[in-house]
Amino acid sequence: MDYLAFRLINDYAGQHGWLDGVMVAIASYGSLVFAVVLLWLWGLRTDSASAQNRLVVARALAAAAAALALGQIIIRALPRARPFSSHNVHLLIPHSPDPSFPSDHALAAFAIAAAVVSSQRRLGIALFGFGALLGIARVFVGMHYPLDILGGGRLGGTIGWLAHRADPWLRPVVEVASRRTGAVFRKSRWPRRPTHRA
Repeated sequence: MDYLAFRLINDYAGQHGWLDGVMVAIASYGSLVFAVVLLWLWGLRTDSASAQNRLVVARALAAAAAALALGQIIIRALPRARPFSSHNVHLLIPHSPDPSFPSDHALAAFAIAAAVVSSQRRLGIALFGFGALLGIARVFVGMHYPLDILGGGRLGGTIGWLAHRADPWLRPVVEVASRRTGAVFRKSRWPRRPTHRA
């Protein structure tokens, strides 16, 4: 069933140039969206909410790191060949030699989304949506089976949901990092605080 679901998505690859281009871009560079969002959230100056925003960023990074570390253990314990190793597939990007399950992209994306959604609901939901699109793109380009994405998303999301329990240990780290990065954001004046006209 996993392979049949894979075929339902991957069979569309190579048929439409514009769709291939969009999916290749998302599959290859979609993770950068999460990095940019976290950088924006860290630098967002909203007075009383700034400390909480930065704690959310630290929580998301810690969750992603924990999810990826656990993923490496699973990959080594239960190696699964990627689709192109066992089947004829439409492979649109250079292949990776490491095992397929779970998807690192899904692990990190859903860990970050789950860590963010508890404090920034709309932003977290948007990240969940983009994480799902990233997962579909990874299947579309021939790099993963759907189960790799679902398993990575479930595991990453669970770790992200539990990450708030590390907040007491993360707060001192956030305070130190805030002092070190505060001057950089003040000099650059980015991201700019929203202005209100009378």
